[in-house]
Amino acid sequence: MISWVERQFKVMQCAINIIHSVPKWQLDAGRWKTIERKVCSLESVAPKIIRTIEAKGIKVNYTYAPYCGASLMDFEFTVTKKVTTQRFLDLLVQEVNSGALTGIVSLTENNDGAGKHVNSRFSIDIIKSSIDIRDDKIYFFGYFNNEGSGIWLHELAKYILNKNNEQ
Repeated sequence: MISWVERQFKVMQCAINIIHSVPKWQLDAGRWKTIERKVCSLESVAPKIIRTIEAKGIKVNYTYAPYCGASLMDFEFTVTKKVTTQRFLDLLVQEVNSGALTGIVSLTENNDGAGKHVNSRFSIDIIKSSIDIRDDKIYFFGYFNNEGSGIWLHELAKYILNKNNEQ
């Protein structure tokens, strides 16, 4: 998402708040009993990937919460290329439907809560109604499934089994 917003609107700064859920098996094992702040690798990786963002230009608040379910990610971008909410949404819809974000990002009309996004196949389910543009700031949020890699491994196993059955 950061890379796409950068290509479209030239990001100067980015703030991301992540509320990361914990898998049920970890809660059952008693691993997480309280909310904890953690260091997020995104804060150091993003400036290396997106050269227009300096290290001081990205801030990630990364919090583990002792609940199982979909996690939440809030974005705030400061950009140099101004855009309207409708134009941003039009470009995002196009990118999700037939561009680089196809199969990676989904768009959901309204926020019906985190429960709807448990076991999502996407890296993030962005809530369209959360998109808000104010001057040079772009705001939106989405849910993500922190166990998503397990879903993709399952899909890969199904694919391999189907290919083997075809032979």
